[in-house]
Formats: sequence, structure tokens, C-alpha cells
Amino acid sequence: MKDLRDIVSVNVKRFRKSRGLSQEEFAAKAGVSRNYLSKVENNASNLTLDYLQEIAKVLDVEAATLLVETGTVKKTEKAAKTIKAIRETIAVLEEDIERLGG
Repeated sequence: MKDLRDIVSVNVKRFRKSRGLSQEEFAAKAGVSRNYLSKVENNASNLTLDYLQEIAKVLDVEAATLLVETGTVKKTEKAAKTIKAIRETIAVLEEDIERLGG
């Protein structure tokens, strides 16, 4: 099993780049210094749970997603999107039922 800090550093960098954000832009949005973010991405710093949560929020992913190795992350993201779509469909159906007096 890979070191958890290795996994997080790879995922943070990968998600940041996939969002088209520079380190400076991302650090500003996450409320951390660019230097700190660089250390996180290069596995040179321990990441607190508070920062992990804030970074995940800025990346628009669940914090747990950053703790999972890359191959599993894609499956997790896909499952999360599917669950979100199902919940939205259920909400629409519930509104329709309510509207129809059911």
C-alpha cells in the first residue's frame, strides 16, 4: 500500500491541474500559501484534516476522494455523480407526485 501522503499529493495536483488552476490561483481559493500547496503536492508537508477538507471543497470533490489511489478515484467520482443524478431524479419525481396530489 502506498503512503497516504503520496496518494494525497498526487490527487491534489491531478485535480488542481484538471480544473485548470495554477498553484497560485488554487492556493488563494483554498486559503493557503502557494508555498504550502507546493509542499503538499510534493509530499513535503503534513496536511491537516481542516486543510484537506478545504482543498476538497475548492476542488469540488469529497475529501475522501483525495485519500484514494488514482484508479479507484475515477470509480468513486463516477459513483458519486451517479448517486447525485439519482437523488435529483427522485426529487423531481417527488415534486411531480406532490403536484398531482399523491
